[in-house]
Parts: sequence; structure tokens; C-alpha cells
Amino acid sequence: MSRGERLAWLAGIVDGEGSICASVRRGAMFWRMQVAIYNTNAAIISEVADILSSLEVLHHVTSRDNRGWGRKRVSIVVVSGRPQVHRLLTTLRPYLIGKAGHADAAIALCERRDAMRVKESRSRTIADIRTDPAMLENYAALRRLNK
Repeated sequence: MSRGERLAWLAGIVDGEGSICASVRRGAMFWRMQVAIYNTNAAIISEVADILSSLEVLHHVTSRDNRGWGRKRVSIVVVSGRPQVHRLLTTLRPYLIGKAGHADAAIALCERRDAMRVKESRSRTIADIRTDPAMLENYAALRRLNK
């Protein structure tokens, strides 16, 4: 497959089997950004990991047993952290359909947070982040899309 075909394939997997989320950790001073892909097919998980490696996007793969009798073991590919999530989503954005709005909100969150860091010599406290209207708007948009 060509690079474009691989990116389109990965975007389809993210659209169908993935989640794009952001959260504020209680008592912490940072946002947590994550893209996760869940699947029971080892070949799909392997291909996802291979494409992420070729894009130089850091990720990890875990697996767990699903609850219930006769359920298959599920594997999860996780990309976490603002720089990695931003790199992945900006690369996949032209190919995303179902999760395009999620990606737009997450990219905007990443870029706004990075702009806030450039302005300040130190990172802001969580109270400052929670009172930033643009951050809150993008965070709320992503939360609404994930419901």
C-alpha cells in the first residue's frame, strides 16, 4: 500500500474502532490527551502499530480479557500525550470522517495549550487552564462528541 492508502486505512480504523479523548486529571496541572484503538484481531493491531511506528508516533499496545464467557481478548493501541496525539491527528485529519469533529476539537486543544505555554515562562496551574475560554470551549466540544 502507498503512504496515502495506509493513512486512509488507519483513519478508517480510528473512525470505527478508536476513541479520541481529553481529560483533566484531578489535582494535576495538565490535560491528558489520548487516542486509543480497540480490536480483537491481532493482524489489525499489528498493522496499526506498524503504521504508527512509520509515522514516528510513540504508542504502546496492551491487551486484556473481555468480561463475559466466550469473549475474545481485546488489544488496545494507545497514543498519549499532546505532542504525539497532535502529530497523529494532524496527519490523519484529511482522511477522518466519523471522528473528524473529535480530531478538530483535540487538535485545537493541543494548539491552544501549546500557545499558552509559549506565552508563559512556566506552565499554568490547572485553575488558569480551567478559566481559559478557548480551552474550555474545545474541551466541552470534545466531551459532547464523545457522549
